[in-house]
Amino acid sequence: MRLNASGSKQEVRLAYMSALHHTLVRPLVGEDKTPNVPEVISALDSYCLNREDWDTLLELGVGDMNGDVVAKGIKSATKSAFTRQ
Repeated sequence: MRLNASGSKQEVRLAYMSALHHTLVRPLVGEDKTPNVPEVISALDSYCLNREDWDTLLELGVGDMNGDVVAKGIKSATKSAFTRQ
């Protein structure tokens, strides 16, 4: 995504959100341990994104990608490990 992305806000939401959600959020859902946290951090780095961008990704999600729904599925130990890293 870098400093700017090609496309409008709507195009980004329609085209990029599901792919980013699958790569950056889904690996953390339902994990009892934290094995996927380094993978998510690495993916964030490769897209030049940070924790605020990750939070925004959750906020913009709809349906099963809704932030409230997803946040309930992430174990507290995983959230803590993610925040620390």
